[in-house]
Amino acid sequence: MVMGLLGSIGQLVVVFVVAEILLFFVVEAAQYQLAKHGCNETCGNVCIPYPFGIGRGCFSTHGDFSLKCVDNQIIWCDNKVLDINIDGKMTISHNISYDCYGKLGESAGQSNVNLSAGNFIVSADDNKLVAIGCDTYAWFKGYKNEKPYWVGCMTYCTDLDDVTDGECSGVGCFQANITYGTPNITTEANITYGTPNITTEVGSLDEHIHCESFNPCSLAFVVAKDAFIFNKTNLSTTVEEYRKHLEVSVVLS
Repeated sequence: MVMGLLGSIGQLVVVFVVAEILLFFVVEAAQYQLAKHGCNETCGNVCIPYPFGIGRGCFSTHGDFSLKCVDNQIIWCDNKVLDINIDGKMTISHNISYDCYGKLGESAGQSNVNLSAGNFIVSADDNKLVAIGCDTYAWFKGYKNEKPYWVGCMTYCTDLDDVTDGECSGVGCFQANITYGTPNITTEANITYGTPNITTEVGSLDEHIHCESFNPCSLAFVVAKDAFIFNKTNLSTTVEEYRKHLEVSVVLS
């Protein structure tokens, strides 16, 4: 009799647990089906919650929420969208800024990148500023509480053996936090160009003459914190590879 009662109680517990799991998935599914009625809910493998939307009448006009779906890829303000979550955060793909040199110190290529977040902000919780190089300086210039601030760094090394994978504290790689509430970031190579919020200037002290064999380029970029871990192979990337428009992910909120 006791065993039968225990068995019944066990079955009830299993039923309640299964019911809770099913309810969880129903709630989660409902949360992700937030597209406006009659509008596309997905593009490729990315869900599209309102106020975002594709096409007239499917997105809110109170902000930059208009999206395009091109070849199963979401496009927002000329940026590829990798994810949109129900918390209102959007992950986009963005180019890297670089400044590269040849064996004799001659310029081998340069690209200046501007990242504009529109009505969003570049999330301080989810992103970081990164500079890479063994003959590299970088300035991150911005505003906090309507007052200007600068964060500067210099990385200098003459031997690849001095660089450690996974470390980004000044030898071959440097990283810094982003101030809260930053709507625009300009990543520059050598040329200082102001924006209302953050300007990133990157360049070389000696045109990479002493390290060109293993590090021909200085780099600077904004990247999602969980999307980049430094590796010494990052130092040897050539200008030809950067001209293919290498991209990193950035979170806007």
